[in-house]
Amino acid sequence: MGESKIGTEEDVVAFANGAEVFRAKQQELSKQVGNQITQVDQSLIHSNTLMLSVLVSVIDRTGKRQIDNPEGSELNRAAIIADFCKSIAGFELCISSGLYGAASTLARRELEAVNNCFALRRGEQKDRTNPRVKPFKHLNAIYKELSGIAHNTHRDGMLQLSGGSPANLDPIFDLERTENLLMTHIHCVCGIALEAASLSPASENDVLNEREKHYCALALGVLVKKGFLKSFNLGGLD
Repeated sequence: MGESKIGTEEDVVAFANGAEVFRAKQQELSKQVGNQITQVDQSLIHSNTLMLSVLVSVIDRTGKRQIDNPEGSELNRAAIIADFCKSIAGFELCISSGLYGAASTLARRELEAVNNCFALRRGEQKDRTNPRVKPFKHLNAIYKELSGIAHNTHRDGMLQLSGGSPANLDPIFDLERTENLLMTHIHCVCGIALEAASLSPASENDVLNEREKHYCALALGVLVKKGFLKSFNLGGLD
């Protein structure tokens, strides 16, 4: 095509077709990754469903609560919890599409959401600063890895995500990474459910009701069996 045709309507259509072809190919490859999600340990899939149901139960109770004199910290925590809930579908879409860089970034934000709520509740969280109080200290190594991927600075991690050398643009299925991200996510959903429950405790003695505690324990038990957690209690995770 001669330079004189550059910018014509015909040229714009032909040039823009490259983006459409790329999008269609990526979508098709992501669907292929989604078809392989059945390889994921089904106990983890079930655990994720149970933990999300615990969060939904707590949110339903919290949403019905009338706050007469809301405190700043309470409002801030509610805002973080709301944003966390909005992002759940995005996280699940990313891991089921082989978009592990995006999923890692979202998982990192989920950990930070729990950390911020925890620090706010203790009165130790300043505005626009990273939380220094971390309730999940046993996940520090995972947080650092997720941060490295979110910032594109974890060299080995980025090589793995790209499929090695030469770097591959195509979404690919990674069973180990999918399960590790999913376990981190389940852990965070539990943390945010406990934080939400603290806004509207089930009783004077427990933030969760008996049904919520039962299914929360079942979900966390899967993480213990998988070696992700050593143990747990529903007043905090070890």
